[in-house]
Amino acid sequence: MLDVRSFVALAVIFVCDAQKVNYTIGAWVPGTQENMYATMRPLFEDYLNEQVGSKQNPPIRFHLVAVDYSTDTSSNSMISKGKLDFLCTENYLAFQHGGITLLSQTL
Repeated sequence: MLDVRSFVALAVIFVCDAQKVNYTIGAWVPGTQENMYATMRPLFEDYLNEQVGSKQNPPIRFHLVAVDYSTDTSSNSMISKGKLDFLCTENYLAFQHGGITLLSQTL
């Protein structure tokens, strides 16, 4: 069975577009935005940039943003406007590729 880091790395590589170098990951966990960044940044920004993004040609970058803490950061709105490439919560990781939505309850 894959550990969380391996699963996330494989999922990200699967959906990466050879022409795109910046990806935005929307995230939510119970509590505050600060709690979300403390919980999610080590995997979804630090690890992905260091262990996945830097090894791609050209290198790719991942940026974590808080979603659903206010109406201004509604994940539904951000997805419909094309502002998110991935969406994760404390229990799920979701992304779309080629019209297929992939969802994992691994996290």
